[in-house]
Amino acid sequence: MHTLITEVQLQLLAHTLGIAPEEISTFENLGAEKIQALRELVSGYLFDELAPIFGRVAKLAPLVPDALVTKVAELAVPPMVAGRAAGALGIAHPHRINAILRRLSPGYMADSAPSIDPRVIPRISAGLEIPLLIPAARILLTRKDFATVTLLLGSVDNDQLFTELIEALSTDGEHLGTILEALGYATSDSWLNETLRRLRRPLLHELFTPAAESETLAALSVIARLDTDLRTEVADRLFDSLDTEGQRTLADTGLTRGAHSELRSFADALDGHRREEFESVTAAIEGTIRIHRTGVPKGQPPQHMPTNRD
Repeated sequence: MHTLITEVQLQLLAHTLGIAPEEISTFENLGAEKIQALRELVSGYLFDELAPIFGRVAKLAPLVPDALVTKVAELAVPPMVAGRAAGALGIAHPHRINAILRRLSPGYMADSAPSIDPRVIPRISAGLEIPLLIPAARILLTRKDFATVTLLLGSVDNDQLFTELIEALSTDGEHLGTILEALGYATSDSWLNETLRRLRRPLLHELFTPAAESETLAALSVIARLDTDLRTEVADRLFDSLDTEGQRTLADTGLTRGAHSELRSFADALDGHRREEFESVTAAIEGTIRIHRTGVPKGQPPQHMPTNRD
């Protein structure tokens, strides 16, 4: 079990419940799989409870023109309510989705997105026009609302949607780091592998160029979940992009932030000479951390501390 995955699942559960992750920190002992199962049960319960109400709203939709729907929504409907109603309306009237999205402001769409039921996304995603989603997706990434981004994208039953979104979002080069962090929130390893395999190789390699500590942790977390061949490709490419200081930063971040198993997966994925070089860097960092914590280098017995009897 990867500790970072458990942490992500706790954050997703807290996001679903609308509380701070610290309030459910004791759930960590359940492990990532059980936390994910609990989150899905909670999410289903919350949305099913309101399904009859939004079902009645969907029946009224044909009476209201698209322009009026969007104007009234942004003036009078709170984003949370709009998000929850979107699922029922999208299923009942899929042919109207793009017309309505064209009229909604990106900010309102981003505000509503956290309240959309992920289970309905596969049923309404096939006809979505990708350009309509980009402005709102950029806002969510800027807000670092990775839980919403990944829960929604991970629910899309459309092989090309995520790939096209990544291609569009990465054109300005400003969101690569936040895209990498969002990938760290993916709930399915198979989805993560299939998605990354579809990306153009230059873009895939560019994604794994972390520039901040949070991005480095995300890179380690994602790499640890990749299939063996893809893990080796990405790990070797990332290693080759780092100078000595960059290697030290990567090792230090993993060790000090508790990502020991992810760091081990990264090292094991490297080929012979790269692995030896990185393990040497990691060992040096571990020695430095040990000295800072205990004041005693590895292999050296602690000095005799004087007591009142001396």
